[in-house]
Amino acid sequence: QFLKGRPCSEVAGLARFGEAVTVRTYGRGVFIRGAPAAEDVRAAQAGLDAAEAALAGGAYDLVILDEAVTAARLGLFPAERLTALIDRKPEAVELVLTGRGAGAALLEKADLVTDMRAVKHYFDAGVTARPGIEY
Repeated sequence: QFLKGRPCSEVAGLARFGEAVTVRTYGRGVFIRGAPAAEDVRAAQAGLDAAEAALAGGAYDLVILDEAVTAARLGLFPAERLTALIDRKPEAVELVLTGRGAGAALLEKADLVTDMRAVKHYFDAGVTARPGIEY
């Protein structure tokens, strides 16, 4: 997980799978507005290095880089590192990148792109994040 660092519902849900699922978080749990802090850049770079090692190591069939696209958009690392990851991905490994704001090069490189957008969201009506749903 990039950009995250606070407890969230997806990590709690994945914990039920025990050692079958590995979750690593590379973020301080703060919203980044403007230029990212050096700590944020270091955390994201470490996460991307770990992802590269996970892809190359052969221990995983599926590697999900949660919010990696957003991390690149925010300038935590160059988006070219994500496209290079796609190029070096072993055939037997499924690589999933999530986040908003993918550039044209990343969209071109991807095999599957899903654009999720809120048409209507209860947050706009003042409903805050709920445990087990949004966090």
